Amino acid sequence: MLFRSGYINQTDIPKDQNLRLQITAAMRLQLALITLTEAGHLPLDGSDWRLRVMQDFAEGENHDWAKAALADLYNWFECFADIYQEQFRAPIVDWSSDGIAIENLLLHRADEEIIASEHTVITTAAIQKLPLEGGRAFLSDPNAKPTPINLKNIPETCSSTALERLNRLVFGHESFKPGQLELLQNIFTGGNSLGLMPTGAGKSLTFQFPNLLCPGTTVVIVPIKALGRDHTAELEQYGFCGRSVNIDSSTSPEERELNYEKIRRGCFRFVFVSPERFQMEDFKSVIKTIAASGNLNFFGVDEAHCLSEWGHDFRPSYLTLPSTLKTLGPTTPVICVTATAAVNTLKDLQTEFNISDEMISYEMHRGRPELTFGVKHTKAVMGDLIKLVQISMAAFPSADANTPPGLIFSPYVNGETGALAIITELALKLPQLRIALFTGKKPQETDTTDLVGFFRSAAEHITNYEDYKVEVQRRWKRGEIDLVVATKAFGMGVNKANVRFTIHAGMPSSMEAFYQEAGRAGRDGSPA
Repeated sequence: MLFRSGYINQTDIPKDQNLRLQITAAMRLQLALITLTEAGHLPLDGSDWRLRVMQDFAEGENHDWAKAALADLYNWFECFADIYQEQFRAPIVDWSSDGIAIENLLLHRADEEIIASEHTVITTAAIQKLPLEGGRAFLSDPNAKPTPINLKNIPETCSSTALERLNRLVFGHESFKPGQLELLQNIFTGGNSLGLMPTGAGKSLTFQFPNLLCPGTTVVIVPIKALGRDHTAELEQYGFCGRSVNIDSSTSPEERELNYEKIRRGCFRFVFVSPERFQMEDFKSVIKTIAASGNLNFFGVDEAHCLSEWGHDFRPSYLTLPSTLKTLGPTTPVICVTATAAVNTLKDLQTEFNISDEMISYEMHRGRPELTFGVKHTKAVMGDLIKLVQISMAAFPSADANTPPGLIFSPYVNGETGALAIITELALKLPQLRIALFTGKKPQETDTTDLVGFFRSAAEHITNYEDYKVEVQRRWKRGEIDLVVATKAFGMGVNKANVRFTIHAGMPSSMEAFYQEAGRAGRDGSPA
């Protein structure tokens, strides 16, 4: 928020160490002010405040960074007051030498001298515990859990203006997209809900946003690893660093156990897992624990159509998912979202999750007018594919001279028109492109180090294919890859706004799969 207020120019941070210290001090000051407010030392009854803020990284007191931090904090107070329909008057602050003294020590660790201090002191955490004397010195509880807020406490008539303000503060969106607000209002009633929206319509926001109003954890079920990683990376960009986690089969046992413990302690706001994770007793035990403590806010089922379309074939864990969620969190609302639910799939979801008609937000009547579709009849797949890539790239020239990003999908990993054959031909015929491969399983007779070479730039030594895919996704999101050749393992949900074209080198498994994969393009609303 300090960035958006104009107080800080983000490009100045790497070259200005003092600015880094100011940002850190501002965040710590805000936490201290909240603590003092909760303790009753700073009333919110309309009284004015008298403050004296000092720091150890600069001379003087009551600097501009402290005033900017307070103004930003007031903005958040006003936002939540509007949502909960409460009155809030920002206290007028008298910045004086005899006000409540807050000393922000960024360059010193806590020691025994703090106990003798008459100030409120903020320090870098100490390894050792301090003696508690006189009740004046204390350490923050590292295992503190959030205080649950019942959905019933959110006013049913909560104004859209107040919710849009929170959306703008956290996610930077000026307004909700069609269908988002309707689905959110359904969610706030506390029942199970379903959102059917086109690709690129912002479905993920509908299970992210409610958790802003209810401290605790939302557990989201995703069908593919790439989608869980993508959600986690995007949440980190929005400021949820260390507060969201993706747990999949590539997570080491040590890291998995550490994450489970953090979930129990309420450290994560968002947890992304596959449906198979709910077949494991150790994970189910974790979910039971947070449900019993009141810290389990929601279950989210992303790409919910997979429950009906995949559960009967090769993902049986989807078939047992509704009953498992009901057992683990009997009163926990379930949020289902998808862009490709046929009539039978919709009926399955309603039946399995007990979703009434009025709890469905339907926006599938909205098309994707920015997308243009075409079909190419060919007897020379590889040759025509290369030409089509060149034509597509020429059709969308970039203002910054970068190559417009694209995706090529193949239903196969190996074979004459499989993903491996395609990327090999692209590397030979279009060597100037930065290209990558993304398939569920490693292609046969493939050296991962050769694939890394297709990045066309320096990269760390990667020999494991799973590590390679993580690097591909990271580079793709950061604009360091021009073209990804993929199977359906990369076809759902992965969000990159400026993809200008998708090409299918073979017939997708279903119309729904085609819609999902083609929908990766044009998510910024520009022609694709």
